[in-house]
Amino acid sequence: MKTTPQSAVVLTLIATFFWGSNFQVTKFALASLPPWTASVERFFYAVICIFIFLHGKRGFTARF
Repeated sequence: MKTTPQSAVVLTLIATFFWGSNFQVTKFALASLPPWTASVERFFYAVICIFIFLHGKRGFTARF
């Protein structure tokens, strides 16, 4: 993906939105989940999203 000034602005706005909304989502999640469970689920979903992104970007293959 070639980065243009327009795509850099859009990606910056997306990052700002997710970082800013993180506090509200955490407040909501901690009302119904223990902190450890919320943390584990957060990182689990992040890992899944990263693997999906890598697979779509360059055909991710697991090497163990």
